[in-house]
Amino acid sequence: MYFNHPQGRTLLLETFLSPTYLNTIQTSCPWILRYLATTAILSRKLSASGGAAASSSRVRHSIREVVKVIQMEEYQYQDAITSFLKELYVEFDFEAARGELALAERIIADDFFLGEFREDFLDNARYLISEAYCRIHQRIDIACVQQHPLVVADGLINGYIYDTRDLSEHQNLSRDEGEKWIVNLICEWAQKPK
Repeated sequence: MYFNHPQGRTLLLETFLSPTYLNTIQTSCPWILRYLATTAILSRKLSASGGAAASSSRVRHSIREVVKVIQMEEYQYQDAITSFLKELYVEFDFEAARGELALAERIIADDFFLGEFREDFLDNARYLISEAYCRIHQRIDIACVQQHPLVVADGLINGYIYDTRDLSEHQNLSRDEGEKWIVNLICEWAQKPK
């Protein structure tokens, strides 16, 4: 029901992250963490674009909260989706996160409730990888995208130099697909209100 409603993901995050529901999930049904983690990843675009989810501070900080719960409950439940978030935000291991993302893609595709959100999930997960990677690394080389009009003459975008090879590998994309995806991501970042 939550995934089919326009504001369903926002409602799911707000409901399941409330102390009563979260306590129930942790003690009685930890497998719901898969859906909570997926919802936090899928809601990334809503909160970044200023949509309905942006009105709730809980949604804006949901990934942080979900990662804390995943850390606490990993002894009881883990799958590729929860492991993806843990590797990305706790371990900062981009190789392991990439491996978990490949497994998570299969899990999402095979899950009855999540199957139709596979592409959105992958797009948002790649965004999260890029965001985390750019926050950690000060210089990122993007020599092959310099001919794109968004890249200024000195190869800097927002103070960073991007390396599409490295970032493409972390996102399970070929170099060409990675370059296109990163250019689209840069366009999205450039369109964000300052």
